[in-house]
Amino acid sequence: MKMRAWDVDEKFWIPPIDCAVNFNGNLLTYDTNADRWALETINYKLSRSTGLKDKNGKEIFEGDIFSDEDGTFQVWWNEKVGVWAISDSDGIAEWLSDYAESYEIIGNIYENPELLTQ
Repeated sequence: MKMRAWDVDEKFWIPPIDCAVNFNGNLLTYDTNADRWALETINYKLSRSTGLKDKNGKEIFEGDIFSDEDGTFQVWWNEKVGVWAISDSDGIAEWLSDYAESYEIIGNIYENPELLTQ
């Protein structure tokens, strides 16, 4: 599973290629200087890849935000039915796979939470 990690305290993304999570939930980052994985003790949030791309070919991750004339939508994993979904501020959900290639990512819930209130 491809993922990226948001450093909650420092407010930046750790690229997918440079991070992994061990069985204890600890974040590991790849130290290219030492050529090894190093344990990081940071406050982080994981964002999983959906495996889908938006209309510009940009990879879609959990927590990404889309917008169109009908409103603003957030990408999330619907555990009840096991699919990636998008929902608006009213909680109306649709399957992401039906719309992914027609929307453009405008931000995400970590860097741009204000986009969900517009």
